[in-house]
Amino acid sequence: MSERAFWVGTYTGEAGAGAGIYRVARRSDGTLRAPELAAGAVSPSYLAAQPGKGVIYAVREEDEGGVVAFDASGGRLREIGVRAAGALPCHLSV
Repeated sequence: MSERAFWVGTYTGEAGAGAGIYRVARRSDGTLRAPELAAGAVSPSYLAAQPGKGVIYAVREEDEGGVVAFDASGGRLREIGVRAAGALPCHLSV
C-alpha cells in the first residue's frame, strides 16, 4: 500500500492553537507522519472535497466568515477563491 494523505482543519487565534490547514500522510505501515502546514487560513474548522476536481473547500469560522476554495493538486493547497458566507459558518456541503 502506498502512502496516502488527508487534510486537517484547525481553529486559529484565541479559539485554538492551529495555523490553518495541515496535510497528514499515512505511511504504508499505517503510522502517521507529523502534520505539515499546507495553507495558512483563518479557523478552517470544516473541510469538504469536490470529488474528481482536486478542490478543497474550507469554512472560515469567524465573525465575518466565509468559504475558501483551494486547489489541492500536487499535494499542496493554493487558494483559488473566497466567498463571504455570514457570521461563524461551521459546515458546508459539496
